[in-house]
Amino acid sequence: MSQTVEQILQKISFLEKDMELHKSILASIPAGKEAEMEEVIKTIVELKNKIETAKESIKDADPAMYEQIQKMEEASKRFRDIAETKEFQTVVTLDHSRECYVDLKSGKRLECLVKAQDKDGGWTVLTVGGETMELPADKVA
Repeated sequence: MSQTVEQILQKISFLEKDMELHKSILASIPAGKEAEMEEVIKTIVELKNKIETAKESIKDADPAMYEQIQKMEEASKRFRDIAETKEFQTVVTLDHSRECYVDLKSGKRLECLVKAQDKDGGWTVLTVGGETMELPADKVA
């Protein structure tokens, strides 16, 4: 990954954290303070626009990386959509556990960013390659 793309990703990360902070601020504003709410909402929209602009600059700097990021965002969205319909008993993330993989009965190992097991023993996995997979319990070793 080029230094330019790394810098853009750092900027995006900072902007996303700032946006989350403003969402928290918005949630804490008491009812009846519409003007204050509108200001915070305006700031959130501006931050979101800056994030989108930064993402587009990745497209110019490194089209392949941009495609990879788009793929990962789509896979993450699919994982979140699945999570809304399932009750997970166990969730493991690579950033917290430093290891995240699922071994299949076929002998293949899936390296993942997130894996979550449902009450029936099935797994939903977001792979490092940007795929979201639902694996029935009988396919997992």
